[in-house]
Amino acid sequence: MVDCYEPEIMHLSLTRVGVQDFLVAPLHEGDYYLKDMAARSLVFERKTIKDFLASIPSRVGSQIKRCVSAYDRVILLLEGNWGISQDRHVTIGKSKQGWEAGPMWGKLYALQVTYPGLVVLTSPDQMGSARLIELFVRRATARGW
Repeated sequence: MVDCYEPEIMHLSLTRVGVQDFLVAPLHEGDYYLKDMAARSLVFERKTIKDFLASIPSRVGSQIKRCVSAYDRVILLLEGNWGISQDRHVTIGKSKQGWEAGPMWGKLYALQVTYPGLVVLTSPDQMGSARLIELFVRRATARGW
């Protein structure tokens, strides 16, 4: 199931990589919801790096908390081509952002300590995210998590 608020380009990307017959509907928590053969649930919370940075002071912690309480497995999927500049600022592509890397890494660390089952994965772009989700769809139908 794909959250109805996810961009249409992600629906097209999922179809391009072979994910067929997915339902687009409002999800209370997360962006992509799967169940394996044993009925265990997994949800992806997909965030672009820019959205993740913007959500550090406010909503990302509460979003992950709600996901962890609602699903068996939670994956925070960080999407985008990012790096760290010489002066330790986050860059997206070649553009320096207003964030130092320390708070971003600190938030990722804090989330993983607070929610030990949380998995953080990265992808370079939307197509990479679609390929990663497709891998989990195949695994769910073949053998489970």
